[in-house]
Amino acid sequence: TPKHLIYGLSLAFWNFIGWDNATPVLDEIHDSQKTYYKAVFLTIPIIVFFYFFPVLIGVCIHSDSASWRFGEFSLIANTIGFPLLSTFLTIGGMIMCLGIFNSLMLSSTRIFSTMSNDLLLPKSFSSLHSVYKTPYFAVLFSGVIYSILVLFNFENLIVFDVFFYLIAMFLEILALVIFRRRNIIQKDTFIIPFGSFGMYFIVLLASLVIFSMTIFTLITTSQSISLFVPLGMLLAGVPIYYFFSNRNQKTNH
Repeated sequence: TPKHLIYGLSLAFWNFIGWDNATPVLDEIHDSQKTYYKAVFLTIPIIVFFYFFPVLIGVCIHSDSASWRFGEFSLIANTIGFPLLSTFLTIGGMIMCLGIFNSLMLSSTRIFSTMSNDLLLPKSFSSLHSVYKTPYFAVLFSGVIYSILVLFNFENLIVFDVFFYLIAMFLEILALVIFRRRNIIQKDTFIIPFGSFGMYFIVLLASLVIFSMTIFTLITTSQSISLFVPLGMLLAGVPIYYFFSNRNQKTNH
């Protein structure tokens, strides 16, 4: 069905998105110009490997993939008579989720603090801890939001997370084109192969994917009332931006 298709596509995107999430914390990474590229080229094949082969082995043992549920790999390990492996898989899954959550908190909270430094959010979001120098209020705020989101349906969270991410990605590539054309950023910061042609080719491909997924998501979920929640949150950013922009202009005058 279209609903299952959009969920499957969103899940595939969700498993491989987020490579730009490290950019908000590049200032906190030693020699980010070199280490970021190395990290990307090392982790992509590792992630592909550890996604593909466990699923391939699991399908060979439990061929009815439609009946799979959370913790399926641990159940498969028990099925073939390896309870110790099942325990290791369970513990490994918990550690993996903790690592992903920590990395998400690291990147998302820095966006709040940066917006606060740009006077687009209250100053409390950029308040730094006296010892750890981290934006502790932004961390606490994000933790509360994530705790609330845990109560929602996982499938809807996946679909809307990808929906938001693709919209943000489109704004990023739009900013890339505008900044490069206006020479606002240095062109040797992150080099895109083949000059302007390479940049526009990448932008075109990314825009086609983003546009297709966005339209398909809106059409597929148009009958769901839960669609209005992410759309409302997305559109709420416009008046919030103008509110802080106007307040900052009045303060400067």
